[in-house]
Amino acid sequence: MKWARRVGFFLIALGLVPWGLWTRFDSTRSWSFANDVPITLSKGSHYTTSMVKANMSALYSIYIDADVPKGIDDFQPTQAEKELACQVGVNDPEKEPCPNLPVWKFRWTLTSEGGTLQGASDETIRQGRINSVTGISREIGEFQTVAGRRYKFDLDVLFDNRDPRITNPRLMVAVSDFHGESSMFISGLLRFGCLLTAAVGSLLVLGPFLLERHKRRRA
Repeated sequence: MKWARRVGFFLIALGLVPWGLWTRFDSTRSWSFANDVPITLSKGSHYTTSMVKANMSALYSIYIDADVPKGIDDFQPTQAEKELACQVGVNDPEKEPCPNLPVWKFRWTLTSEGGTLQGASDETIRQGRINSVTGISREIGEFQTVAGRRYKFDLDVLFDNRDPRITNPRLMVAVSDFHGESSMFISGLLRFGCLLTAAVGSLLVLGPFLLERHKRRRA
């Protein structure tokens, strides 16, 4: 019984310690510069982040997300929905050409020790989607970081939103390459293996107590 309990405690530690260390490590990664930061879609609005020290050499994508009314048909859009896609700039110019350029216009700047990188939403037309579940998600640019460097991100809104259907706009600047998928895979694998190991250890620790209790009840 003592041997089983010792093995049980060892298995519990073997399961919980690696999971705890990985969770702590994963939580310290610079997964995002801005995470669903509320913004105002009015010309002249400016948003900036504090200096962020990147601890990963990764690709980051810049998204503007917003809510739209429920009931939008992703597969058979109405004329009004096609006009909304043109306004936001998520239409496919080859399949659904628009008479005018997108109303949505943004300019972003990334400042680092290595210099300044700039971009505009005109460079990423058709990069995004609109549907009734997730709403609007428009990609307006991307950039690569170098681990160990400090970065500051700035966003300028260059238009006024006059469409009442578009609400709750938000800024997201987050990792978009294999790092995110790798983290999810490792987390899932460790969660399964560590919890299973800890569960077996718990059975070895509690088993003798439960067995003894059962014997006493029968006596």
